[in-house]
Amino acid sequence: MPPSPGSRSPAATKRCPGAGASSTRPRPVPRRAREPSFAEHGELGTGPDARGPALLIIEEFPGRWEVRQIFDDPAGDHDWGFSAVVDLAASDEAGEAVVTVTGVGQL
Repeated sequence: MPPSPGSRSPAATKRCPGAGASSTRPRPVPRRAREPSFAEHGELGTGPDARGPALLIIEEFPGRWEVRQIFDDPAGDHDWGFSAVVDLAASDEAGEAVVTVTGVGQL
């Protein structure tokens, strides 16, 4: 479950220029967050399947979207990923997606 808006530190929120709903540009996952997945699988897919809708879960709530991006591993296990919250009001105000990563790890 994501932290409440009042509990977020400013450093936990990332403004992603160009990452709005119409953007197709992938955003990299920080290396330190990917390392456990790399230790298990050796590589992380970045092609069209990795960025496609089959590995992206979006739950819409009033004022926010909760997102889970599943990593595309070579074995097809799809057992690692990251979770984030998109603050819709802050995104509208900023003119770009305001995303808070809430977790990285195994499903």
